[in-house]
Amino acid sequence: MELRHLRYFLAVFDEGSISQAAKRLDVAQPALSRTMRALEDDLGVPLLTRVSGSATPTEAGRVLADHARAVLERIDTMVEHTRATSVRGEHVRCAAATGDVPLAMQLTSSYPGAEIITGEPGTLLGRLWADNCDVILIRGPFDSQGLDTEVVRTDARVVLLRAGHSLAAKERLHISHLRDEPITIWPAMSDVEREHWAGADLDRHQWREGPTNTTATDVMVAVQRGQAIAFIQGSLLPEGFEPPGICVRPVDGISPSTLRLAWREESTSLAIARFVTHIVAAAGFGRGV
Repeated sequence: MELRHLRYFLAVFDEGSISQAAKRLDVAQPALSRTMRALEDDLGVPLLTRVSGSATPTEAGRVLADHARAVLERIDTMVEHTRATSVRGEHVRCAAATGDVPLAMQLTSSYPGAEIITGEPGTLLGRLWADNCDVILIRGPFDSQGLDTEVVRTDARVVLLRAGHSLAAKERLHISHLRDEPITIWPAMSDVEREHWAGADLDRHQWREGPTNTTATDVMVAVQRGQAIAFIQGSLLPEGFEPPGICVRPVDGISPSTLRLAWREESTSLAIARFVTHIVAAAGFGRGV
């Protein structure tokens, strides 16, 4: 039995389906099914009841899940503490947009040498090139020339509408419903960045330019006043929360928001290399986060 077998089993346990767990783990479904069978053979007890595509845990499966979760948590803690001993005293400055600061704090909580610097989205690249930070957490398409990057996570985007907007009655929207709505923009955005921000990077539809904002507060005010709509990553708001005067709706037909770590390509800093490895591992990208 390997640790990955326990992680795979917990994915099936949590998803209630081998096919869904395979998607989450990014592994082939037949291979995952074989792993589950092998795990049952090793333990000598059935762990799952398979019916019509679902995988319901048996009593033995529930016992294993409890113990496996505890074991993996201890392993993760061991890894974090071991890594932390190698980074004490290595000071790394990481700049992140205001909305991603809580995530940045979470990901760096076990990295003693990290300093989080807060900035607005349009200022992050400038900070990096001006040597005001060592690494940035940045979303969406951006000019990556001269940079190395690693994906940290992806988030589905939602739309912010003025409370009382005619589309607020719909529980879910498609980008086609929103093509005539003005979009807030950030200054100094490239054409590629503007299309992504406007939700037009997949089908390249025409869109209307709304007010220019320089802070996240500007965006919220423009939406509250009915001057524009805005697309943001859904993870920015707690589930079910809607800011005053604003309604939040999921949107189909637009690209997700991808968060990346970026640093200067010319960097030879081992501290930055270790920081990047630590953050990507902490984020668990590729494991359904």
